[in-house]
Amino acid sequence: MWRWFKTLRTDPMAISKRKFLLHVLGIAIFLLIPVVLSPTPRGLPMFNMTGPVIRDLLSGVLMIVFFYANYYLLAPKLLLDRKYLIYGLLIIVSFTTIALLPSLLTGHIPWESPRSPPNGPDLMKPDNSNFILSISHNILLFLSVVSFSIYLRIQERLFKVEKTKNEMEILSLKEQINPHFLFNTLNNIYGQAIEDNSQRTASSILKLSEMLRHVVHDAQCQWVSITKELAYMENYIQLQRQRLGESVELTYLTKGFFSESLKIAPLILIPFIENAFKHGVNPDEESLIKINISVNGNELTLLVENTKTNVRLQAHEISGTGMKITMDRLRMLYPGKHELNVEDTSTHYTVNLKLELHD
Repeated sequence: MWRWFKTLRTDPMAISKRKFLLHVLGIAIFLLIPVVLSPTPRGLPMFNMTGPVIRDLLSGVLMIVFFYANYYLLAPKLLLDRKYLIYGLLIIVSFTTIALLPSLLTGHIPWESPRSPPNGPDLMKPDNSNFILSISHNILLFLSVVSFSIYLRIQERLFKVEKTKNEMEILSLKEQINPHFLFNTLNNIYGQAIEDNSQRTASSILKLSEMLRHVVHDAQCQWVSITKELAYMENYIQLQRQRLGESVELTYLTKGFFSESLKIAPLILIPFIENAFKHGVNPDEESLIKINISVNGNELTLLVENTKTNVRLQAHEISGTGMKITMDRLRMLYPGKHELNVEDTSTHYTVNLKLELHD
């Protein structure tokens, strides 16, 4: 049951079915409101379909039609494109239709004065003596429908804008891949080629190739296997270890079962590790970097600690844009499913990140 529920949350087809069911449920509740809340005259059974109830049901159906028309057509094509006059006129026409058409369909003309039947009022027919009063609740419902559909459309547009912005920022990060690191690594590989003439050189080139392949291909997906993301980080750490040699005390440990089925957002962890090498390495000072990655069930924990050293950084490295984008991605992709604690002292910088992996 729990696995089915998780599939429902992540599978696009399951999400579409869930949205469809929610829409059907919402429509049913909206249409039942007048039936449930309408006062029942004495002598008539509960939930009796009196004239006023039928009129309100027809109004409800028209409001639902208007809700979807406003959400999919009127608001995005007119309101958000600042065609306010046309939009306002269509709103007035829609409200007039919703207010008058149900009464006309139930056989009553609102602007005509009713004639009292000889046997007293017919409880099955709506009382038109005060038409505005009889549809006052529909006025409130109509305003709610208009406001809610506009709110949903604006929220969706803002979400798409934010998503596009994040995708562009992520693409920018993928294209950078820290050119200084690549330059230093290639220089290191060249030095190895002169020294030992094969095995270490081939291994280093293979690691770099796998990293580039992960960024170019795997990281294009919304989610990647934790094993692929871990391999990318391990290749990065190994190349840094070879470049730095014994000048840095580097500790890297992993713990837990890294299942192929566990998924993570691509390149979400590497900025914290890159940051440690960026600010924690100086051959003239005592440099320490600790990286621990563990998985317990579907919870991943990343602990990165480094000593703060005096390092001359390039302008783009000082800006901290990469870390800001990463934290924004965490908030967007793992709402309520991650915990990030950063400890920044005069001598050490520590990151402790916990997040829930997808399965």
